[in-house]
Amino acid sequence: MSAASRSSHPPEWGNHQWFASRFQSSAPEDPSAYFGHRANGYQRFRHNYLVGFLKAKIKSPLHSVLDLGCGTGCLTEQIRRHLRIEDARGADFVKEMVQQAGYRYPRIKFATAALPQLAFPETRFDLIVSSEVLYYLSPDDRTECLRLIEQALSPGGYLLFTARLGAGYFSPAGAERLVRQSFDDLTIAWMHHRLYHALTRPLNRVIALNSALRSDGAMEDRKRGQFLRQHKRLLDNPIVRTGASMASWTGSPLIRSVVLPDLCNRLSAVAKATPSNIIILARKSEDQR
Repeated sequence: MSAASRSSHPPEWGNHQWFASRFQSSAPEDPSAYFGHRANGYQRFRHNYLVGFLKAKIKSPLHSVLDLGCGTGCLTEQIRRHLRIEDARGADFVKEMVQQAGYRYPRIKFATAALPQLAFPETRFDLIVSSEVLYYLSPDDRTECLRLIEQALSPGGYLLFTARLGAGYFSPAGAERLVRQSFDDLTIAWMHHRLYHALTRPLNRVIALNSALRSDGAMEDRKRGQFLRQHKRLLDNPIVRTGASMASWTGSPLIRSVVLPDLCNRLSAVAKATPSNIIILARKSEDQR
């Protein structure tokens, strides 16, 4: 990532400690938590959408999959189960997160590894997933990662690449250009979540704040932690705490639901709004070894 694009993020953005701290402060059933994917309606909708996309585009059976940057393994499990893949594996660079993924999904083999290097270097895969991860790497590491992915795919194998679009992430042309460095056969689709995030961002902040108040100040985000310390006297007020608790209680079902992100995605697509995410399914040539 260029210096200009990284300037929109804090200096520690995307490094090991940044992810580890978010995992350690995430309650698995908190829909506002960074790794609360099983409870968060947006993440559940996104995973369902990607699984549906794969099932619609890939007609031949897949026997093996590797999910790079698998996090807590939620998407890996969805792909394994719905595409009926026998050999499913995932890799991430936070050891504790990988351990939790292995505990939750024992039918998947997980390993700790940091991109651009791939886990399971001696194995060829029918499908490799890189979902919302490559923008954390430098430009050189992105290119190296794509090269290694192409080598790790079986002839005719697929790469599922997804990325957020916008400042500090990818442009549509930049994402396509990156994948075309190693693949020629591309299918591109879009997701539209800007409306959803605009509608739910205030509610997510209230839920996260309430969660922090109940856990004596544990916050995933440095800025939120600073806010909590600066306004401690106000936030210790019983009326404020009760209000945050009530807002969280009434808003959590909305954040947990898959209906709102689905509706926002459909409406934005019909309105031809600027997409928020790109999906690229790339296929390795049958002739490549």
